[in-house]
Amino acid sequence: MDYIIPLEILELILVWIDPKHVLRYRRVSKVFNSFLLNRHFARANLQLHKSKYGTLNRESSIEPTDYDRCWFVWPKAYQEIYADIALKTLTLVFWGDQNIHGTIPRAIGRLQNLQQLYLHRNMLTGEIPAEIGELESLGTINFRHNRLRGNVPLIRFGNLRNLIFAYISAGNSLCNVASSSLSGVHETVCAVFRKDGILVEVLVG
Repeated sequence: MDYIIPLEILELILVWIDPKHVLRYRRVSKVFNSFLLNRHFARANLQLHKSKYGTLNRESSIEPTDYDRCWFVWPKAYQEIYADIALKTLTLVFWGDQNIHGTIPRAIGRLQNLQQLYLHRNMLTGEIPAEIGELESLGTINFRHNRLRGNVPLIRFGNLRNLIFAYISAGNSLCNVASSSLSGVHETVCAVFRKDGILVEVLVG
């Protein structure tokens, strides 16, 4: 006789899988893949294992944990919930030269305390999310030397009242970064903003 495990029981079993490894199981079945896209399951899975994330309520991070790395490749529900659980207190993210793969999550807009964001010299792909414009405390961005493509959300950047420098174009394939020059500014600076958030010049770094 064949036995069918009820979905509720299957969920209670699968939720014990370490979030670092959940993506390995996406191809096991359509049922498990649907769990990974479900906010309820993602929250239960991430909350159950949050003691493994290292120091919670961090103010700064100069080296990503294994879970921080997963943030760039997890499904959307995982990205949003992990941002709330483990990243929302960060004011400084300095994850340059860390061989990080994936895309910049749209959930980055949830990191409302973030003042400095360094993701340079990684293997990031995709576009710069417009949700960057929700980070009102952000003063510096460095996305140089990744594999980013598409348009830079300059209009949304204009909402960032504290943004001074955005190092974004060098080593990426971005479409709307104009070339100009500005004396007295280091050649690798790719965008210069006034303190009130108005874009002054865009440079090629």
